[in-house]
Amino acid sequence: MAAIKENAKGYPEATMFGKLPAHGLYCRHVRGLTLTDVRLQTDEPDGRHSLVLDDVQDANISGLSCSHATIAPSVVRMVQARNVLVRGCRPEAADGVFLRLEGRDTAGIALIGNDLSRVGKVASTVRGSIRRSCVSAGNVEPKPRP
Repeated sequence: MAAIKENAKGYPEATMFGKLPAHGLYCRHVRGLTLTDVRLQTDEPDGRHSLVLDDVQDANISGLSCSHATIAPSVVRMVQARNVLVRGCRPEAADGVFLRLEGRDTAGIALIGNDLSRVGKVASTVRGSIRRSCVSAGNVEPKPRP
């Protein structure tokens, strides 16, 4: 996916960047983001992530529910994200990845009390990311695939 250009003087025009890497929410340069009981879905399959957090810190994502196209790389993508709590979420991605972590500064990601039984894989990291940037506790894990 192409990098999204910066344009601080041009905000907040929604169409100024063209097609964004998320079909639901694309959040960049945010501190203290809170999303509670949000449902993101499309009528047609969309190959983009449902939620992208790009340079986001001190976020609380609670009760997120998403439909997911199997062609999308993950439901949620975090790039250079720090101190993000994800809890009480029920993503739908039978053969997909729930969380994709990118960036050397991505750290402090916590998955707590999520129902991840309907995903193929909980998390993946991109080359250059720190593999131990995410902790997981009290989640319903994906069912083993034959």
